[in-house]
Amino acid sequence: MRSEIHVWMPMIGFDRDASDKGVAAWLESVGFTPRGVSVFLFHPDIVHLHDGLDEDRALPPDNCSYYGSPRNEDRCRQDWTTHDLRTLVQALAAAGAAPYLGIMGVDLGNRWHHEWLGDHPEVRQASRVGDWSLNVLKRLRDGTFYEDFFVEKLCQVMTDYGFAGLQVADNFCPGGGVLNHGDFSTDMLRQFLDHTGRHLPAALSAGLGDDSLPERNRRGDWLWSEARQDWIGFYAWRWEGFWRKICDRLHAIGRKAIVLGMYCTDPFETLYCKGIDLRRLARAG
Repeated sequence: MRSEIHVWMPMIGFDRDASDKGVAAWLESVGFTPRGVSVFLFHPDIVHLHDGLDEDRALPPDNCSYYGSPRNEDRCRQDWTTHDLRTLVQALAAAGAAPYLGIMGVDLGNRWHHEWLGDHPEVRQASRVGDWSLNVLKRLRDGTFYEDFFVEKLCQVMTDYGFAGLQVADNFCPGGGVLNHGDFSTDMLRQFLDHTGRHLPAALSAGLGDDSLPERNRRGDWLWSEARQDWIGFYAWRWEGFWRKICDRLHAIGRKAIVLGMYCTDPFETLYCKGIDLRRLARAG
């Protein structure tokens, strides 16, 4: 099996003030040219809020550094712009290191900028204890699946900046938490029921539409005790469908996708705890 070395690097590892955005100096420090570099923009709003590159605009601190952190051993966080980022992507490609867009599915509560997720709380992860981070398998208020919105924006970002592909990690794929902790929202439960053909007990059916913590926990208790295998199988099916839709569009424009899919000790535990079947993801592309 062919292997490739990819390096995951937050923006603070590059240098906005250099003409090549620090690519030559960074490669010299690494000592080799990796096959790919995941340019870690961290916050998914680099995709959600993308509106083209006709005008240069400032990137928020949570794109310019991991969680907006102020410094590392080499430099302080720099104020990057969209045109700076495009130059960086071009410089990496010219150096022979395929540039990938790296994001997570985080929700920072508008700490550094007004976040897209703050306007779309319906696609937050609804766990047993609260709402946090992005659940990319959910639907927007108008019934549109998140992935249909995301893939349109993603393809624009790939083309406008010149990225070779997408790499995602925590709270995007895999989602936050484990299956026993949720998401137990009405949306995810209805998707599950539609897919499996199962029927809820009358007491739980009466609570659909109520996403309070007590209702979520009652649904979770029932799913884990009475429908666990189907719940896990539903997630495996849903993740494959999500990535098939994303990959089909990316491959059509010559781009790739990378998922940090293991997260657990082995493929079975990854399936059982996170609902991700690695074979099905590979099949999706």
